[in-house]
Amino acid sequence: MNTQSYNITAEQDKDKDGFTNLQEYRNRTNPLVKDLPYRRGHVWSTADFAANPLFFNPMRDARGTYVWELLYKFGKVGAIAHDGDYPRVWWAGGAGRGRASGVYEPNPHEPKALGGSVEVARDGTVRLGARHGCAMILAWRSPINGSVDVEADVVCGDGHGDCRVTVEKETDLLADETLSAKGRRHVSIKSVRVKKGERILLMDDHDKSWGLGPVTVENLRITMK
Repeated sequence: MNTQSYNITAEQDKDKDGFTNLQEYRNRTNPLVKDLPYRRGHVWSTADFAANPLFFNPMRDARGTYVWELLYKFGKVGAIAHDGDYPRVWWAGGAGRGRASGVYEPNPHEPKALGGSVEVARDGTVRLGARHGCAMILAWRSPINGSVDVEADVVCGDGHGDCRVTVEKETDLLADETLSAKGRRHVSIKSVRVKKGERILLMDDHDKSWGLGPVTVENLRITMK
């Protein structure tokens, strides 16, 4: 029997990086590896997905911090609440072009509707497949207090009608774009103030449309100012 006492407490900072064991636990960082501060010009991008041979939800950035999440939201068709309360997609893995999963719970608001889906391609491209009454969301959770620029190219699927793509900071609307089928739009938002733990959300909400292919998110870059 091992009777050795390790005497580890929440207040300790074993790696002497300024974060206690409790803070590292909350930040999902390694309490034994020193965390260097992010500096001006640091870029978080969907290249983080391509750099990881395995995909988890949430996903780490190049520094090893969990910042990326795939989320969803059920609601009535055309009236999905953008309220900040978004469950995480249970990641099921996948093969083929990349890694894919979906929402398998029944929609309490639209019992006959199916859940959405998401695919992360091997090049880091993300495809959000919203369905009738189910919005799909790509989220970045800020590991800093500061300001960032947000840029992305979004492409609507080739189904019927228009699709709606929003960019939000928690419940604050930053951009609201309506794209026709096969439409493409470059989204650029400058100097967004963020606090550590706040999320920037890119949401595919097809609103009242049906039968659209997935919204493709390309070249997503979040740059620290």
